[in-house]
Amino acid sequence: MLKKRRKWLQIIQVTKWLMSKGQVLTWTTYDTLLLALSMDGRVDEAESIWNTILETYTRSVPKKLFSRMIQIYNTRHLPDKVLEVIFEF
Repeated sequence: MLKKRRKWLQIIQVTKWLMSKGQVLTWTTYDTLLLALSMDGRVDEAESIWNTILETYTRSVPKKLFSRMIQIYNTRHLPDKVLEVIFEF
């Protein structure tokens, strides 16, 4: 519902709060959080979460999250970062 209304700040706040409580640690949650951070212009924070995901789930990160990070970097015109994500894939 918040995603449709483009309430990115609220999505970030609620998601981070739930994650701090150990709740809703799903791939969709991570994807939504990365999208919200990107739409709010917080690429550094999205990159930090991305690195945490890679460190935590070394063998089982879905293609959708790789695609999300490529999209984030591509939108921000960061071709070097796009290549890093592709090589991690």
